[in-house]
Order: sequence, then structure tokens, then C-alpha cells
Amino acid sequence: MLRPEWGLELACGGTNPHDSHAAIFNRLERRAPDPKRPHKKSKHPIEHFGYLDGVSQPMIKGLPRVKYAKEVRPETYQLHAVEPGEFVLGEKNERQIKTPYPELADFGKNGSFYVVRQMAQHVGAYNQMVKGLAAEIGDASEKSVLEDAAGKIMGRRRDGAPLTDMLPENKSLSSFSFAGRNSGGLQCPVSSHIRRANPRDSREDEPETSLRLSKRHRILRRGRIYGANADNDNFDAEDQDKQGVLFMCVNADIAQQFEFIQQTWLNNPTFAGVDGEVDPIVSGLEPSEKRFTAPARPRPAIVKRDKPLTTVKGGGYFFLPGKNALLWLAKQPAPAAPSDPTIKEK
Repeated sequence: MLRPEWGLELACGGTNPHDSHAAIFNRLERRAPDPKRPHKKSKHPIEHFGYLDGVSQPMIKGLPRVKYAKEVRPETYQLHAVEPGEFVLGEKNERQIKTPYPELADFGKNGSFYVVRQMAQHVGAYNQMVKGLAAEIGDASEKSVLEDAAGKIMGRRRDGAPLTDMLPENKSLSSFSFAGRNSGGLQCPVSSHIRRANPRDSREDEPETSLRLSKRHRILRRGRIYGANADNDNFDAEDQDKQGVLFMCVNADIAQQFEFIQQTWLNNPTFAGVDGEVDPIVSGLEPSEKRFTAPARPRPAIVKRDKPLTTVKGGGYFFLPGKNALLWLAKQPAPAAPSDPTIKEK
């Protein structure tokens, strides 16, 4: 019997759903233990660089669980609650207008757009960068220093804990902000991946405006890793062939959400006052952007990035239809069968 996920496995390069070299897994067996409940496992999977994946997601206003979060986690709600129109066509978005959609028979209403990227992960290049930064921070032979360096690159420790002070309510790994808590990036570097992917309230002069603008570019993201498991217990593992992540996200405006994040935040060499650096995890490599800086005292720790850590292998943009579109399609007459020119009428 076919399973739904086999289509993704085959789309990623396999020919047999049972033994595809690029088979995609949910990786339930690789989910991290929950420190509060040692007998349970965290809901977040571990990707090939060793980090918990998918930790931070927006909250869609209007959903029952989000209304509950507003009461019990008000600070987290303030950070992550986003208007539904950022993800659903025809609903009010953060600009307080209804997201436009194709109006033919309300075809696009309640639909969305789906972005897929297949990204190879170069574990050896990642480990080389971590060890280089660790040597600038302290003794690179110490596991704790290596973990500190890994945390600086991502902006989180590999167990998901952010490198910035948590909010007082401290209800989740997403309960943190940057303004007033991380001046100058000493805790969480400005060029770290989580700050570039979602700056939150990073602008110290106008944190509320910064947060409001950031919400216009949020995405609902999921990742599925493929390939052989990486050895995350040490930083000496080398690259393996066909090892990476299938990135997927939902957004109502690809240009203002997914592409904006890519171009204005992740790949911007002058992001937030930083000059000549791009995102260390997912960006390509230009001659003038081969370094990563972790602010520190008495001097910053700077490491060269000789190789990209990830490479985009493929992907696409797709329309996700809502019920209106499916009902409209179901009512359309079946197309006439094409005539076969090889058959001659008698």
C-alpha cells in the first residue's frame, strides 16, 4: 500500500520508496529528549548539523489555542501572533488589508502558496567552521567551547535554547526578544541565523516598530531531513553524499515573505549594520562575504567561511487550493478526449 510521504521521497531523487538514497523521514527516532520529562521526547526533530529544528513558529490570530496563549503567555503572544492574512488568501494581513486572490469563482479564496527547497547540508564544512570559531573563542579541543561556537553560528544552542535572555514567562524556546537584552550582539550575534531569519524587535531605537514590520514577513515552516544520519556527537564528521533537508513553508505572498527573508535578511551583506557578512547557514559564498563575526570582549571572534554550509539543489513554488477552488474544479466538465492522429476514420 502506498503511503503519502513516498511522493516526497521519490521527488527527492529516489526510485524506490523503500531504499531511496534521498528518502525523507520524519525522524521520530532522532527527536531530542524533553529535559522536563526525561521519559518523553521533544516534538522537534534534530537536523544534520545537530540542532533542534522548527522551534519557532508564528501564531495565527483567531485560532482557539492562540486565544488561550494570549491569556497564559501574553509576551510570547505579542512576539508571535500574526494576522491570518499572512498565510490565508482573502483574510486580513498585518497591513490590515485582505490579501488579494484570483477572484474567478472565488478560486483563490482561503488558499495559500507553498514553497519547497531541497538543500544539501555539508556537515564537514559546518564542523570546520565551528572548530575555526572555537579556536578564536578559546580552547577548540574542549567540547564546551565547540558547543559555544556552534551556538554563536545558529543563535541557539543545539538543544534549542536561545543565546539571549528568555522572557520572564519562559514558557517555550521561542519566548525571547532581542531589544534591551542583547546589546551589540554579545550574547546572540547579529549575523547568527535566527536573528537574520526573524529579527523580531532587534532595532534598539524602535523595538515595537521593528517587531511590527517583522511580522509582515513571517512564514509557517517545516523541515524534513533526508540521507544518512550525521554523527552529531563530535565535530569531526565529514560530508556525506545526499544528506540534507527538504525545506517547506506556507505564505500568502511569496515576494513579501519567503523571498524577502532570503534577499533582505539572509543574503544582505549590510544587514542590521553588519558589513560584508551574510547568513552563515543558508547563504551562498561571495568573495567579499567569507567571514562570520561573533562580538566578544576584548575583541570579536572572526572566522573565515571557506565553503558554503548548504547548497540549494532544487525546489518550486506551488498554489495550495482552498475548499472553494476544489469545489469549483470538481464541478467543471471533463475535458474531451484528445483525438489520436494515428487512427484514420473509415
